[in-house]
Amino acid sequence: MAADFAGLLGVLAEAGVEFIVIGGLAAQAHGSARLTQDVDVLYRRTHENAVRLASALAPYGPYLRGAPTGLPFEFSPAEEMTSLDTRNDRARAERLAPQGPD
Repeated sequence: MAADFAGLLGVLAEAGVEFIVIGGLAAQAHGSARLTQDVDVLYRRTHENAVRLASALAPYGPYLRGAPTGLPFEFSPAEEMTSLDTRNDRARAERLAPQGPD
C-alpha cells in the first residue's frame, strides 16, 4: 500500500494542527532526490494543538512503533505534560541564552 503523504498533511491542516514537515519529505520538497517511506512532522507543543493532533489522527488507528500489536493508542490530554514541556523548553532556552558579564 502506497503512503498518502499529501492526504495525511491535508488531514492535519484541515484539523488546524500547527506543524512543519521535516526529514526526507521536507528534503524532497526542496529538490533532494532522497527517497523516503514515511513523513516526519514537528508539531507545536501546546495543549490545544496536541488535542487537535490526537483528534485528527484518531480515525486512522495510530500506533506506537515497536509497541506490541493491538496495544491501543490512547491520548489523555494532561495539562501537567504540557506545563512540564514548557518548563523544560524555558530552562533549555535560559541555559543557551548569551550570558552577560559577571
